Amino acid sequence: MYYQNLIGGRWVAPASAQYNPNINPAQIDEVLGMFPNSGEKDVAAAIDAAVSAAETWRQTAAGERAA
Repeated sequence: MYYQNLIGGRWVAPASAQYNPNINPAQIDEVLGMFPNSGEKDVAAAIDAAVSAAETWRQTAAGERAA
C-alpha cells in the first residue's frame, strides 16, 4: 500500500514521487507499506494550506469550533 500526504484536506502523492518502505522488524522480508519521501515542496504546500485554513478557522465562531 502506498500512503500519501494529507495537505489541505486532500491526500496527495509526494512531489518527489518517491517512497520509502516501512519494513516489519520482526519479519524483515515483509513490507508493511510505502511511505512518502516528502521534501521541501511538500512542506511548503502543507504550510500554505495551514495558513489559508487558519484564517477561515479564526473567523469561525467559538461554538462551531467547539462542536
